[in-house]
Amino acid sequence: MYRAPHIALIVETSMESGREMLRGIARYAAENGPWSIYHQPSHLDQSLPEWLKNWDGDGMIVRVSDPSFVEFISGLDIPAVDVLGQVSNCDLPLVHVDNHVIASQAFTHLHDRGFREFAFVGRRGFTWSDERFDSFARACKEQNCVCHSFEVCRESPWEIEQDRLAVWLKNLNKPCGLMACNDAHGQRVLEACRRSNILVPEEIAVIGVDNDSVICALADPPLTSIDPGHFQVGYEAARLLDRLIRQPQETTNQKLLKNCTCFTRESTDITAVNHSELAKALAFIRHNACLGITSNHVAKELGVSLSSLKRLFANECRFTINECIIRAKIDRAKQLLRESDSSIEQITSKVGYSHAHYFAAAFRREIGMSPSEYRKKYQRQNDAGKSSTKSSVKEPVTW
Repeated sequence: MYRAPHIALIVETSMESGREMLRGIARYAAENGPWSIYHQPSHLDQSLPEWLKNWDGDGMIVRVSDPSFVEFISGLDIPAVDVLGQVSNCDLPLVHVDNHVIASQAFTHLHDRGFREFAFVGRRGFTWSDERFDSFARACKEQNCVCHSFEVCRESPWEIEQDRLAVWLKNLNKPCGLMACNDAHGQRVLEACRRSNILVPEEIAVIGVDNDSVICALADPPLTSIDPGHFQVGYEAARLLDRLIRQPQETTNQKLLKNCTCFTRESTDITAVNHSELAKALAFIRHNACLGITSNHVAKELGVSLSSLKRLFANECRFTINECIIRAKIDRAKQLLRESDSSIEQITSKVGYSHAHYFAAAFRREIGMSPSEYRKKYQRQNDAGKSSTKSSVKEPVTW
């Protein structure tokens, strides 16, 4: 008779990355099990669980952050797979995201939008953050660009660290494309930009990592993020562990997964603007387009004549003032279609159109499909992403 293998999961649930790994493990177990799983919700820095010291099982999937933890696991003489890669010289087989590919994709995303000044915010001493910074800085150097860096001090009080970050951001050359080591730090950067009255994305465009839906949505503006494929990490780690249980003599080193995807949101959805007055105009349009503003309102906000404003857009921007207003409305509509259950009629009103027919026509001109088609396409891709590797809707740059 089949005996379900006893599997321990030492994977934290406090972050989206850990939860996505657990979903991947659960998918593999559902397809190839059943497995008898031992797991308790935890955070990444939690010490060795007491129950594990007397546990008699068949295999483990762990996020190892402490060398003593590695020594203990090695002494259990059962197969174990690491899905963190934090401890150097760890003899456990590793399944992990490829931090070089993540950083390269983040740089390409920003560089393609015209940014030539770059910065990185991370946590020194964490392998995943250090590797992302090294690869991001290398990509900058290959394009003859300088990468400035800021190390968040973990021991420093949050308010003090935010003030220090805000001063550093204020002194960066702008426009600047900034990569944060993960979404939590990306959200911190956006909050520090608010403190320093820095326009995002007009002056600093920010991209994070993990595609944590809650953090990205809480950020203002919503945070662009790289989804590294943690779901697939969990699935492949479970597949490897299953093989090691069945074939104990098999040897393996590490497997780095390269199938990451960029989800573009408002924090980078712009082309780099080198003219400060144009940046202010675009920021005003982005915040007020749905309120029914016209080019006259923009000119009044900047304190210039309408003819001067039109010359500014003609010389410094690929689009007219009215085209930028329409695009800002459509951007807001896309967000509502993706993230809310509002009807098309409700969205029509929220983005400043008087009739759904006019809104649908404008949306189709800009996006190439109707609002309902866009919503269905995004939902299909989102549902597919939950079951395997995630994919994003390819959208044009706003300005």
